[in-house]
Amino acid sequence: MNKTNKITGAGKITAILSIVTLVVLGIGLSACKKKEDVGPMEELGKKMDEKMDKVGKKIDEQADKVEKKIGEVGKEIEKGANKVKEKVADEADKVSEKLREDSKEDSDKK
Repeated sequence: MNKTNKITGAGKITAILSIVTLVVLGIGLSACKKKEDVGPMEELGKKMDEKMDKVGKKIDEQADKVEKKIGEVGKEIEKGANKVKEKVADEADKVSEKLREDSKEDSDKK
């Protein structure tokens, strides 16, 4: 099985989530007051950042689980393909042997 590096669906989700997080963080930081007291927008921005971090971690966990499952399925497919390949080779050997026997019988009759 050829192994190539491709961005999986989970990888795309992670990339998109990272971009969204940066945008939300930028908006949150630009709305913050420069004073020492915490304004409502700054507090909201911090809460949003925390939630986005939690969501990002959950997505990463699920992506890891999906990747592991895909790997397991790939191994099972490879095992099945090897069994089929062996079976086809065995049957081809039987056919080849039968053809040789038939050819030998035909030449003995002549």
